[in-house]
Amino acid sequence: MTTDILIVGAGVFGVFTAIELARRDYKVTLIESGEIPNPKAASTDISKVVRVEYGADHEYFKMAEASMTQWRKWNEVLNEEVYHEVGFMMLSQNDLDQNRNGYESHSLKLLEHEGFKIERIKGGEIHRRFPSLSPVRYEEAVFNPRGGYVKSGWAIELLTRYAQSIGVLVLENEAVSQLLIEEDKVKGVQTIKGHKHFADQVVVSAGSHTPYLLPELQPYFRITGHPIFWLQADKPELFSEDNFPVFMADIAHTGYYGFPYNK
Repeated sequence: MTTDILIVGAGVFGVFTAIELARRDYKVTLIESGEIPNPKAASTDISKVVRVEYGADHEYFKMAEASMTQWRKWNEVLNEEVYHEVGFMMLSQNDLDQNRNGYESHSLKLLEHEGFKIERIKGGEIHRRFPSLSPVRYEEAVFNPRGGYVKSGWAIELLTRYAQSIGVLVLENEAVSQLLIEEDKVKGVQTIKGHKHFADQVVVSAGSHTPYLLPELQPYFRITGHPIFWLQADKPELFSEDNFPVFMADIAHTGYYGFPYNK
């Protein structure tokens, strides 16, 4: 089988790449090692943060801002609320006017520079506004109504269906074992089942598996894992989207963040 473009990996990058190329009239095949959404993939979960607060990184800020616009459009196209724009809150243990060189302070400066309508909430007002938060732990909070989270596993499933509806061929449970190379050019891939798939161009979007398919990249890749905690709330109403937006706290040191209560 030969296609114009073969994409290895049906996570968020792979699926969006497939959709964009199919819209440009390319014949596209999307191949995934497991089922979609793959439970082992980084894209699979019920929640992924959508935010612009990335310190002083202006380029990343603008890309994140553009992604919010695109996610709103996908809510309309998919006729599902996969992106929940419940707001994003940045919590700091220090007054941001005094800690001018911290990650949170740089994030605040970019928000103000770009004209975001944010709220700066200080001291005890944080607890009064958001009762689930400690009244003494945080000196300041910055609430940005633009931001939230994506139900990522559900989004990948819906986006894959959409890709199929516009002509993308999707192959599940086909783990790629190697690239097929002839005369220094990638001609396709071979799976662990021994199947060969050929294409004019191959795009590798395999997440943590990428340095194994492309070993020359191993010196430049660092694969990390992050712990996730699921907590049962005695009073779920305190952690509803109205009372508990997506947040990050102490991001410059430990870097933890959380989400509203999901039933």
